[in-house]
Amino acid sequence: MTTETLTRDGQILSTAIITWAFAATSTGTRVDLVDQVVSFLGQGMIDGHRNGHDICLRQLGDFLSR
Repeated sequence: MTTETLTRDGQILSTAIITWAFAATSTGTRVDLVDQVVSFLGQGMIDGHRNGHDICLRQLGDFLSR
């Protein structure tokens, strides 16, 4: 679990609690990601979190499949 707060010029833009969990399965590893984010700028910041995590998970999968 980690927390993340984004600010600009002393103003909070968003804050999040992000939890990663890994569990062994019969075919590999299951990854659960929970991103609880609050945006003070609207939906764009939430979409940015989702997009960033999608990219991260895809890159992790690519790396682990080598």
